[in-house]
Amino acid sequence: MLLGQVLRDAGRHPDPVALLAEEPDIVLLARAQAAAAAAGESLGTFVQESVTAFLNGAEEDEWTQLVGYLQDGRLSAAGCLNLMLRRRLAGENGHGAAAT
Repeated sequence: MLLGQVLRDAGRHPDPVALLAEEPDIVLLARAQAAAAAAGESLGTFVQESVTAFLNGAEEDEWTQLVGYLQDGRLSAAGCLNLMLRRRLAGENGHGAAAT
């Protein structure tokens, strides 16, 4: 899976939450849903904004980790989105970026 493909799919998909169905993380989705509701957003918007937040604010080591996982075939599109959601949720809780 290429990073560009993941980002394109997440940005253009009419329902980015559907991409997460490949690797559902129910706890993460519940946390994201609660954060989205608190922000007055849909979960889809929250997911898209999580991708944007990663693109605009990820540290070099976070990019290295993401690209390494993709190159090794250890991360699918859903896994990438999960990683980006975890990062955003950790940042919103004041804990910085989250590790996977």
